[in-house]
This record gives sequence, C-alpha cells and structure tokens, in this order.
Amino acid sequence: NDNAVANSREFFHEIEEVREALKKAVRPDLQAAACRETCERIGKIWGEYQEQPGLLDPFLEEMIEPLMQAIGGAVRQSPRSPLSALPNLHLLSSLLYLLTTVRGYKTVSRFFPHEAADLEPCLEASEEEAASGKTETWSTLYCLTLWLGMVLLTPFDLQSIDSGGDKSLSTRILELGLQGLRSTSRTRDASAWMLAKFFTRPDVTAAGALQSFLAWTKDSWTAKEDAEGAASSITGLMFVRAGAMQAWNQTLKVAGRS
Repeated sequence: NDNAVANSREFFHEIEEVREALKKAVRPDLQAAACRETCERIGKIWGEYQEQPGLLDPFLEEMIEPLMQAIGGAVRQSPRSPLSALPNLHLLSSLLYLLTTVRGYKTVSRFFPHEAADLEPCLEASEEEAASGKTETWSTLYCLTLWLGMVLLTPFDLQSIDSGGDKSLSTRILELGLQGLRSTSRTRDASAWMLAKFFTRPDVTAAGALQSFLAWTKDSWTAKEDAEGAASSITGLMFVRAGAMQAWNQTLKVAGRS
C-alpha cells in the first residue's frame, strides 16, 4: 500500500517543535486564544502518529510532565477553583486527553504524579468539576480521575491522610467513581479504571467498599425506567450498566493478578 509507506515514520520528527509549544501552552499568563491555537497544533502533530503511537514512547514523560506540572500545581494551590491559578486548565486537559487517544490512557497515566499528599486536592478538584455538571469540559474531570487512580496505587492507609469531614475519603472516592460510571463521556472509562485501583487496595477491601459496589450494581440491574418508559431514562440505565460492567472488568483484571 503506497499510502501506508508514505505515512510510515521512523521517529518522532516534531519533538523539538512540541517541546517549545508545550513550554508556551502551560504558561499561566497565556491568553486563551493563543493557548488554544498552540494546543491545536500539538494535538495535530500527535494525531499524525495514531498509526505508530510507539514512536512517541521515548518522549512521553517529557511531554506529559509540563502538562501535569501545570494542572497539578493549580489543583494543589486551589483545589476548589484551579481555574483561578490556571485559566487555561480546560484547554490543557483537553490536550492531555488527546494524547490518551493516541497512546492510551493506561500508558499516559503512568507518568502522572502519584504522591499520597496529592489525593485530597485531586479528589476535591474532581468533586468540584463533577458538581459543576459542565459537559463541555468533561476532559478535565477525565484527567483528574486518571490522576486520582494513579495516586491510589501508592501504598498508604487512606485513614492516615484523611483530614476529616462529613464523609470519609473512601466514601467520597466511591461516590465520585459511581457518578462517573453514569457518564456518557469517556469519563466513564477513567472512573472504571480508577475504581479498580480503589477496590483492590487492602484498606478499602477490608472496609467493605466492594460489597457496596456489588449492591449498587445489583440495583442498577433491577432498576426500571420511569412510568412513561422515557427514552432518556432507558438510555441512562444503559450507560449506568455499561459503566458497572467496565468497573467490574477492570477490577477483576487487577484482582486476578494479586
């Protein structure tokens, strides 16, 4: 196939351009229009490697690091309003999401920070984003949920860093994950993956969270659409059930190895 030969590449040709563009994109003082234009250029370059994503691998860490430093820094500074610290948060999250479409979210998320101290600010920012209900910025919640999943891989007792509140950290993480499983966006994929990391933690297993999820799953299967059989209700149930199956699939994959 002549097209395949023409499109094949041997290395990541545009790495220097992407390095410079990323430095520009993450500047907190960059105007939104300039950030959007820069992110679109980077995304276009990444998209050209859709057929040969492995060529990006040697450079993944250095491309992800500035994005996560900017996003993570804003979240740590102001978990409830990271936009105040990083006005282009949603644009940078969309760019990071684009990279996951080329290289896969499991591969990309390996390069996310995973310090125990990040759990509460990341969770708080995720809760705020989920509560906003803004469908146009779902990629921000997607990236935050993946980050939360990576932090949950770090061995520490959740109770040991719980600063207290009306709900425990475990309850809040579970509720965020269950809300994500109802999503019609790719946030559902991230939530299923995050919950798998959560359910297979020894401290969470002992607390009975998996039993709670089993009950939730059963409820989603026995739930009925509303009396009028509204299409939106039926569609909503389909997404919830699909999300539940994704989470069980991811959890059993992890549990099977431990």
